[in-house]
Amino acid sequence: MATKGKLISFRPEDGEFEKFKELNNCDEWDGFYFVAHPWNRKNACWHIAEHHDYSPKALPEPGYRLTESVPDQVDMFRDNGWEVTRVVAYETDDPEAEYGIFAIAYCKYEPLPEHEQWSRKAHRAKVSVDSFGGDAAKYQEYLDSQKVATKV
Repeated sequence: MATKGKLISFRPEDGEFEKFKELNNCDEWDGFYFVAHPWNRKNACWHIAEHHDYSPKALPEPGYRLTESVPDQVDMFRDNGWEVTRVVAYETDDPEAEYGIFAIAYCKYEPLPEHEQWSRKAHRAKVSVDSFGGDAAKYQEYLDSQKVATKV
C-alpha cells in the first residue's frame, strides 16, 4: 500500500496576524493567503501556507521556520518571519482518504534581521515516484499538473 500523505496548514496564533500587518505596514488583505467564508468576509480563515507532504519526514516542530524564495529567482531562499509554536495533528484510519494525517501548525511572527541574506541556494531534488511514497498514480497526477500549454 502506498504511503498516505500529510496535509499541513500553517496558521497564525491569535494576535500574530495583527503583529504581521503592523510590522510590515500592510493592509488587511495585502500579501496574505486567505480562504474566505463564502458569504461573510469577517469570518475569513487565515492561512500562511499549506503543505501536501507524501514523504516519510516528521511533522514540523516548534522552532521550524517557513522559507520564502527571492522574487524572480526561485533558486534562492531564506527563512521567513513565521515560526512554528505548536502543532496539532489528527490521524484518520479511513482507507479511502488521501491523507493519513491532517495537521495545523500554529505560528508566531518573529521577523528576521534586515541583514539576513538571500544566500542559500535551493537544492531541488528530482521528483520521482519515490517522492510520492511509491504511488505511481499520484506521481503521474503531479506530472500532468506540471504540463504547460503551448501554442503551435
